[in-house]
Amino acid sequence: MDKKEYIVNQLRRTFNKKYENYCITRIYHLLNRNDVQIITQQMFKREKDKEIALADLYFPQINLSIEIDEPHHFSQKDADRQREQEIKEKKALIDQKLIALGEVIYHDLEIERIDVSKSIEEINSRIDEIISIINKKISELGDEFIPWENCDKTPEDYIKLGEISCRDNVGLHTIQEVSELFNKGYRGTQKCFFSTNDDKFYIWCPKLKLEDTDFIDNHYQNEISLDGKFIYETEKDNDEFYTYERPRERIVFPKYKDETGCWRYKFKGIYRFNKELSDKTKKAVWEKVGETIDLKQYFPSK
Repeated sequence: MDKKEYIVNQLRRTFNKKYENYCITRIYHLLNRNDVQIITQQMFKREKDKEIALADLYFPQINLSIEIDEPHHFSQKDADRQREQEIKEKKALIDQKLIALGEVIYHDLEIERIDVSKSIEEINSRIDEIISIINKKISELGDEFIPWENCDKTPEDYIKLGEISCRDNVGLHTIQEVSELFNKGYRGTQKCFFSTNDDKFYIWCPKLKLEDTDFIDNHYQNEISLDGKFIYETEKDNDEFYTYERPRERIVFPKYKDETGCWRYKFKGIYRFNKELSDKTKKAVWEKVGETIDLKQYFPSK
């Protein structure tokens, strides 16, 4: 997917919300920058109630969220339609079971709001203010601002960079592409579990669900905590599964749907088996211990 397809798909998400659609499309067109990424309906964890919610518009490079505040005095019909849409969107997230893991924001968001109960002149003036805020934030970052270059990075792109980090939003199309990061090259593989050449790590590409939602109907029933710090692994009809020793750490690339609706394998981090928590929960518990992988060690000749 190129930038054109990415942008039109992001803006299309706002089609059924007329005020949100107006504000977000106006912001994007007035900003007029192809180096700035937008994400509509970005999932984030609310600090006040620890629930997963949706931000109307999110700028990941500057950690800025735009919220479109709908007025309470709109017609009951409009209010009911808005509530139905929000319920539908939230249900869709849970129904997927395979949460867009790398896309849930767990750190605090900076939020700017637009009150669409005001006049069109006031709304447009507020949008102008937000455009100035965005440009100022980018300017203040200086050389630290990382331009949005493309939607689809290849394994070779990351290999050239020399490392991957959870903050890089690394998402690859296939397990084969994941294996290429570690100089394995499993051509056409469907194998979701393999070791690095030095046998130091296992690479794990599981299907995961959010903690406390219904299980996926798989032989291995794996879930991840909302904050991404723990993965809980169980096996059907095997009550002793959690007792097995697992000495090697795992580099985890769960399967998920990204903000464009495409399936990806997202780099989630390095996880280590936690025997104490495993004995306590009766599940094999994996605890996150790292968020960066040095790829240069797998390509000594480069």
